[in-house]
Amino acid sequence: MAELPYPPPPGLSAALGLAGAQHGVLGRDQALRSGLSANRVDGLVRSRRWRILRPGVYYVRDGPPPLAARAKAAQLVYGPRAVVAGPTAARLWEMQGPVPGPGFEHIHLSVPGRGRGTATGIRLHGWDVPPGEVTLRHGIRLTTPGRTLRDTVLLTDRHTAVSVLDSALQQGLADPGDLPGLRDANAGRAGAPRSRAWWEEADGRAQSTFETRLRLVCADAGVAPETLQYPVHTADGGLAGHADLAWPSWGWSPRPTAAARTPCPRRSTPTGAGRTGSPPPRSASSCSASPGATCATPARSPSWCAPPGTRRLRAGRGWARRAS
Repeated sequence: MAELPYPPPPGLSAALGLAGAQHGVLGRDQALRSGLSANRVDGLVRSRRWRILRPGVYYVRDGPPPLAARAKAAQLVYGPRAVVAGPTAARLWEMQGPVPGPGFEHIHLSVPGRGRGTATGIRLHGWDVPPGEVTLRHGIRLTTPGRTLRDTVLLTDRHTAVSVLDSALQQGLADPGDLPGLRDANAGRAGAPRSRAWWEEADGRAQSTFETRLRLVCADAGVAPETLQYPVHTADGGLAGHADLAWPSWGWSPRPTAAARTPCPRRSTPTGAGRTGSPPPRSASSCSASPGATCATPARSPSWCAPPGTRRLRAGRGWARRAS
């Protein structure tokens, strides 16, 4: 909210203080209890100092409201038992996977006693989430990480679900030993049979959604990576970094930068594959591969180091190579 050129009216400071603790969101009843009159609240809205997010709920800051503000506004509308769940909770836990766009921009809210439905910008679920699976994070009631994973897997596609699982493991929000129990706890819920196998595809070594999705594309194409975060060594044996995906027995792995299909400027293969050297680090500007290998950079895709005699497979936006 822009600074007023005159002393604030009674109650405004208290109202703004409360909104500051709620990601810039304030309910009309909260504003009145803070000491503002109904006329003053209406005046702030008419002057566009406050914006209506939902009926009776205002956003008092400049700029577009972030996800946390929109989630808090939805909770103020639906009451103290409303819990942010599913992909929205995953994003608030900072799990990678849910991508912006239609469907994911909805606020997923669990409200006991309400059937499934959709309000403007809200996806309602009638789950009665047990108290032990609800927590408070930055002033927002949302599901615990474990319950968030259970719900998100049921509400999304495979690539998104596995990306969220990978991210939760990588960040320490879940433990690999917890996944079987979380999977089994979904038994009997809609979507559980479809998503049951996805839990086994989670790998906490993945460091990005792109890496997870590319790994699944390769697996579906029959060339699943042999390992992740493969150590990359320099010519003198020092550790240069790690390759996100690697096929040590083939002597190649993806690398992130290349301008076009050109002969590899260096010749080396992964240590332990019967030759010397290793693939390059993800930040390398040149490629290390087996003798005679070439690099390719398809449009909008990472480049790859591939041994001679391979052919390229296109699958979604990812690329993989399979031995001919």
